[in-house]
Amino acid sequence: MGHHYSASFPSARFRFGLYDIGANEPQLCGVAVFGVPVTAAVLTRPLPDLQPYIESLECSRFVLVDEVPTNAESWFLARCFDELLVLGVRGVVSFADPVPRRDASGTLVTAGHVGTIYQATNALYMGRAVPRTVKLLPNAVLC
Repeated sequence: MGHHYSASFPSARFRFGLYDIGANEPQLCGVAVFGVPVTAAVLTRPLPDLQPYIESLECSRFVLVDEVPTNAESWFLARCFDELLVLGVRGVVSFADPVPRRDASGTLVTAGHVGTIYQATNALYMGRAVPRTVKLLPNAVLC
């Protein structure tokens, strides 16, 4: 998970990989992880009619390397959603983190994002999560 700003791997129910098959050997160039959030309320508040952890999951990691062509994120995400639907998942909750993060020296670690790929796949914006203070280590990794 060296390409994702959180540099960790979450609890996962389903994992998908995007591979570049143009080289001699297939190269992993993207990962999507759908799993279990910290609390069921993350799923039941926006999706009250779906059984949490079975019919609804959290998109807990989504990352593609920079070399992947434009629009590949929404294309890959749509393929993941198609497969999840076959597996009985009818709702996915995802969070965008719009706040840029800098390390102790002021170097930009991550620019933040507003969920453009989710908007491109016709996701519904359900509002902001509860405001909270995020504590970072000097290298800008979450405590």
